[in-house]
Amino acid sequence: MPEIHYLGATQNQTHLPGVLYITTPVNNLTAGELDLLLAKQRIEIEKQNSATLAGVFNFQQDNYTQALGVIQKCIANINNPDVICGIGENIEAIGKKKGGKTAAGKLLQKAGKGIKQGIKAITKVAAAPAKLILEVYLPKASPAFLYLFVPEKDCPDVMKAKRKKAVKFKNAIVNGMGMQEKHFMAIVRNNLTKLLKQSPESFIAAKLRNRQSGISGIGKDGKQRSSKKQLRSKNGGKLPKLVKQQNKIVKVKATAAVVKHSLAPALAHRTTPDTSHVILNPVAPKPTTPTFSNSLLQDALQALMFILGKLKGQNTGAINTKDFADIEKDAANAFEYKDMEENYDNLNDAEKENVKDTATDLLVKNAPENEVVTILRTRNPKLTPQQVDEVAYEVKEGAEALDVEEGYELGTKIKKSVVDTTEGDLNKFEKTGGGTGTGACSC
Repeated sequence: MPEIHYLGATQNQTHLPGVLYITTPVNNLTAGELDLLLAKQRIEIEKQNSATLAGVFNFQQDNYTQALGVIQKCIANINNPDVICGIGENIEAIGKKKGGKTAAGKLLQKAGKGIKQGIKAITKVAAAPAKLILEVYLPKASPAFLYLFVPEKDCPDVMKAKRKKAVKFKNAIVNGMGMQEKHFMAIVRNNLTKLLKQSPESFIAAKLRNRQSGISGIGKDGKQRSSKKQLRSKNGGKLPKLVKQQNKIVKVKATAAVVKHSLAPALAHRTTPDTSHVILNPVAPKPTTPTFSNSLLQDALQALMFILGKLKGQNTGAINTKDFADIEKDAANAFEYKDMEENYDNLNDAEKENVKDTATDLLVKNAPENEVVTILRTRNPKLTPQQVDEVAYEVKEGAEALDVEEGYELGTKIKKSVVDTTEGDLNKFEKTGGGTGTGACSC
């Protein structure tokens, strides 16, 4: 396996702020102690991000320093969990009195109780590889799991397909290592927050809300694709109809006004010769910015392969860097039922979802055209021949990206979900990371 660009040592190292370093032998590591170590790492990362964004003397720095002192005191009492629980109770009481945050106090109490009960953090992997995975390889693999921070119900089709793959790999690691999902998510969240200088949700939201490319979708031929909204506006509120010609599905242009390029300027009226199909001085769409660099994605892929290689009985299938997040390109749907000409009321909600999943899978895999109809019929037997033809056309046409307005709305929805409303959930603890919070507690 190619060498990952930087792994770092896990033995005899000096602690670096924002880096997870486990001093307890992993086979003795309790879930409560890992809670504390990850909370400490989170606060260190947020303190660094706050200094980067607002300067080293901004008002948040003292809050983060005070919170770190509390966590350090708890870690120093790792063998005396009653002290940790007491600290947590005190912080919660102060928070309630001030009308401030109580999540940190509840987290410390949970950590103390977990240590007291002796619940192990890792149960299925030997100490040496487990330490490597927790400290080095899982943080390196974190870009592969970015979409876990967007609820599946909110994901456009292409993003959802990649998210499902990420869930499959997450489950393989959690089950294969015998670890708690909250620890997996906290490790991934911490490293993404450090890498992106903000929480994963905030980063995704900003990418979606600031899409200025105007790209409405790119078909399989690489040509610009007009959105359904544009086609409706240029065609009297209706979509061009679909017909079959020589066993191929094509779209009939009802008027000559159907847009050829989503950003083309209006053309002046011309008589002869007829050059209405020519675009004069088209405005080229701005290229999208990749979510992560290629080298970062290669590192993530290699790290993920290393982890899976250490886990027995976890068959997750093939994966490559194209399966990882590329937010602007992935904010796309195979199709939307509201835009289809056929009536799909003969399908229930689960069957409709399966049709979309099938179409997305065929689209993402760039399935051969002669296989699309067969696979659609096989996986969705309740589709009528006309419905199969229409869905097959959508697959052939390629993914249709969200327009700027839709992207902004989705980004705003994700941004609103960043507010922490939890009571000590480690994954969501101080969810507003990246310098936008005011410290981990009201202590």
